Amino acid sequence: MALTHLTVYPSGFEFAFTAVTAVEPGELCAATLEVARERGEDPVGLSLHFGVEFADGRREDAHAAWISINGPSRVPPGFPRQMPPEPETEIFIRGGGSSPLPHRYPGSAYVWPLPPPGPLTFWLGWPAAGLPVTPLRIDAAAVLDVAGTDAALWEEP
Repeated sequence: MALTHLTVYPSGFEFAFTAVTAVEPGELCAATLEVARERGEDPVGLSLHFGVEFADGRREDAHAAWISINGPSRVPPGFPRQMPPEPETEIFIRGGGSSPLPHRYPGSAYVWPLPPPGPLTFWLGWPAAGLPVTPLRIDAAAVLDVAGTDAALWEEP
């Protein structure tokens, strides 16, 4: 798993990631999925996992069904009709992905609101594909410094 880049907006940010697997995840865990279904267990652990944790302890996790071993999701990722009402206590995260290539699964997630100062932790992994969920920490200043700038992409005529 690799965090490939961040895109920062005035009120949130997007992070992109790529999972690269040695074998096709479907081959790796088809038997595990069947056992989970027979036992009535939730096979959510078979999907790619991503999330963020802010310095103040808020954390939000998601599981990307659009690249699960069950095949692409029929429902495209989208934004809710209303953002969470309490940016002081809640995090909104919504993922999306592009078409997977053999052994390579790119995706991204939009996060709202901006993080508070301190460590910003990304959680990425796909246990069923042999990629354990692991943290990657950066300083939130890297996001906050960019969010506070007004950078014009071109000169106004």
